[in-house]
Amino acid sequence: MKRLIAVLGILLLAAALLPGAGTAETVRETEEIPEAEDAVMRLPDKVLMTYYDNSLFAGDSLMHSFHNFVNKKRKDDPDYFSGITFRTADSFKFRYATYKNLEEKDGAHLKDGGEKTTLYRIAVKLQPAKVFILAGLNDKLTTDYRQDDGSLWTGMERACGYVENIGREGTTATVCTLGELRNREVNMFTTVFIGNSTGEIWNGRLLCKRGYPAERNEE
Repeated sequence: MKRLIAVLGILLLAAALLPGAGTAETVRETEEIPEAEDAVMRLPDKVLMTYYDNSLFAGDSLMHSFHNFVNKKRKDDPDYFSGITFRTADSFKFRYATYKNLEEKDGAHLKDGGEKTTLYRIAVKLQPAKVFILAGLNDKLTTDYRQDDGSLWTGMERACGYVENIGREGTTATVCTLGELRNREVNMFTTVFIGNSTGEIWNGRLLCKRGYPAERNEE
């Protein structure tokens, strides 16, 4: 062991005595690092908040808590997220966001002007540029969807999909029908995609057609 320590000591001493030893370190200490010319500057919060101008935020008790937080901030700063309109209701479920007309059997309704209403009607009235919804993601969806004429909507075969942990380790993608989606468990790290009326599952992928002639097998 003593011999090993002695050898290591000799090697370290020799390295220190080599020509140019310490030069690189000296340069690092004395050389000024130039500033990047294309450095990205962060925009002020006031500018970033303008993204949410003319937005509608709807949802359950969690959204209501966010509304309370924003109201407290607005007492000191009236312009704090001033472009957001909130409509919330405790126990507001995901399926309620799909209602066009009131369903009296469900108790958790949004209110506008003190009157019970639906998210659809609020959006028609306010005409927001963006709509953000926060609701119970694990609520089971009902199959009792009514169309304007009162008939049942039988769209449970609509193509859907969801991706877990996007941009994180363990990313997984799944495709299924809307009917199958009812019984799947998702969380805050899951993004759910609902296909349009012409969407389909093709080669294990969710394909939503956009109406191009080639998609209709037309020249």
